[in-house]
This record gives sequence, C-alpha cells and structure tokens, in this order.
Amino acid sequence: MELILEKQSFRQILLYLVTGLAAGFVNGLAGTGAGAVFLLMFVLLGGGMTKTAFGVSMSCVIPLSLVSLSTYPPPEEGILSMLPFLFLSAAAGGICGAWLQKKIPVQMLKYAFALLLIWAGTRMLF
Repeated sequence: MELILEKQSFRQILLYLVTGLAAGFVNGLAGTGAGAVFLLMFVLLGGGMTKTAFGVSMSCVIPLSLVSLSTYPPPEEGILSMLPFLFLSAAAGGICGAWLQKKIPVQMLKYAFALLLIWAGTRMLF
C-alpha cells in the first residue's frame, strides 16, 4: 500500500477521497449512481472512459453498494421471494454484457452509457 501511495501526489489522493465520498453519498442517497460518479472522475482526470475505467468503476461499486445496502431497511417478504430469480438473471446478464463489452468499441460504449443515463434521468423526471 505504501508503494502505491508514494507514487500518488497528495492532490491525487485527495481527489480520490472526494470522489469516493461523492460516489458513496450518491449511492447511499439514491441506491445507485456511484458508477457514473466514478466514470466522471476518470474523464476529469484525463483518463477518459476506457474499458479499464468501466472495470474499475464496477469493482468500486460492489463494496460501496454492500455498505449502502446495510443502511437500508430489510426488504419485505414479497421482495425476498424474487431475489433468487433476480440474482440469477442479473448474473447471466452480467456475463453476457461483459462478453459483449469486449467486442464493442469504447466510443460505442460511451454513447450507449450516455443514452442510458439520459433515458433513466428523463424517466425519473416524468
């Protein structure tokens, strides 16, 4: 850990901490959206939205979502019965999406992600 921190400037580490705080806040408040915050950080840092950025974003969102989940009230009985089906289908969708992501150019992934955010934001407004 020290070796990694030695290569990072104080400003970079501070930016990472602020980004993590913002992503955690958004995820805790809305139950989702932290991935968009992490991807925005990659763009602002000049790294752009690469396939690596998507992967790092996902790896950050998993533990963050578990922490946020622990603060929410437990699901109701009817919802619990849906979870096995949702988990299995989500896992299958994740495998298919990850396979397809390897074959799609980054520019197309960026457009698809932007359209998804616009669609979801519009739906939430109306």
